[in-house]
Amino acid sequence: MSFLIDLALSAFAGIFFAFSALISPVCQGSLLAGQYSVWFGNPANKKSRADFTVRKSEDNGQTWSHSKLVSATPGCGYSSLQFLDSNESTVGFLWEADSQCTIRFAPVTL
Repeated sequence: MSFLIDLALSAFAGIFFAFSALISPVCQGSLLAGQYSVWFGNPANKKSRADFTVRKSEDNGQTWSHSKLVSATPGCGYSSLQFLDSNESTVGFLWEADSQCTIRFAPVTL
């Protein structure tokens, strides 16, 4: 079973929206919006909770031109993103790994 995530983002109080389709299994993903960028982290695999990837958009989610595979290991779970610098070039990515038995952290620069 595979799914696409429809993500609707608005920087104008809901007047205009940007839509994007992101690949994901049935699993929670993380979204972080800043002043200059939007970041998204999830297992980017249609069939399993693997290939945890962080993506960055500089056009309010219309395109995701920057991405980085953080972990290819199966068993990814919930995750969280947080900016680590003021210019939004690095985020901290915290996620459940090893079938939710381990918590991992990685700084991601895109």
